Amino acid sequence: MQKINIYIITGFVLIAGLFYGIHFFQSSNSDLAVRISKNNEVIATYALDENRIQKFAFDDGYNTVEIKDGHVQVTESDCPNQICVNSPQIDQPGEVIACLPHHFIVEIIQNEK
Repeated sequence: MQKINIYIITGFVLIAGLFYGIHFFQSSNSDLAVRISKNNEVIATYALDENRIQKFAFDDGYNTVEIKDGHVQVTESDCPNQICVNSPQIDQPGEVIACLPHHFIVEIIQNEK
């Protein structure tokens, strides 16, 4: 009888932990934002959980940023080296994608509420 109770309690704790973990990971992206800067000036901030494609065009060129499913990446640029386009997508605070020829920075930050 005691073994059955231990199994029931353990199962309940595991299920509760699973639901908490799912809630934590679903809500964590809503606390994050994508900050985009050009020449050290913030030009846009978007929620990381907001799917969008945004093209930023300037006199010296353009960069296209895609936010999708809690990740962000630079999908297009007319810079010569394409390092920003070939950078992996980012999704954690402090991660950065830089396009140095355009002085264009994409970074993940804590959402300012």
